[in-house]
Amino acid sequence: MIRAVIFDMDDLMINSYPVHILAAEEALKKYGHSLAEMPENIRRGFLGKRVIDSVKAAREYFKLPVSTEELYSEREKIFLGLIRNKIEPMPGLFRIIEMLEKEKLDMAIGSSGTRDYIGLVLEQLNLNDKFKIIVSGEDVEKGKPDPAVFLLSAERLRRMPEECLVLEDATNGIEAAKKAGMGVIGVRNPYTLKQDLSKADLIVESLDKITADMIRGL
Repeated sequence: MIRAVIFDMDDLMINSYPVHILAAEEALKKYGHSLAEMPENIRRGFLGKRVIDSVKAAREYFKLPVSTEELYSEREKIFLGLIRNKIEPMPGLFRIIEMLEKEKLDMAIGSSGTRDYIGLVLEQLNLNDKFKIIVSGEDVEKGKPDPAVFLLSAERLRRMPEECLVLEDATNGIEAAKKAGMGVIGVRNPYTLKQDLSKADLIVESLDKITADMIRGL
């Protein structure tokens, strides 16, 4: 029986993809490069991963004369400045949170994002009191598709993995949830590069389409 629901954040709760792209472009422009120079299959694989892991991959691909940590810091400063005024909830976010509250299910966030970023999003959406626990990409040694972020979420919720349901929009996140032994609903996002959601237990077009009966049936 499902007793807790773990939300991914980027492109599941909010439409952050365009801002992530803009921040990456601004950071790379300093070194004379653009994301468009990278093959789409590599860029597609960045979705769901921790930013620092994607930054490391970009630095290595372009052979940039800068450390991963420095490039990450530059990019993060740009991103946090941009996202502050561009946080848009995905359709159905507030409805599903209200529905899960009525069902008395615990809610958590298991995100690849940083604690500062997650805090900023929750504050601007007025959702600070809705999630029992929050696990960020900084809380684990390995990011998605490694299952650590979801396993730590379950541990802090004091729930068994099989009692947890993950909501995800990215291939890497779905793989992480399945490795953690959790049920997962894949939510399509029309704004990002196409993701393979085929390993999810259910696939829906938006958060609006998830019902209490669906969750009970998992």
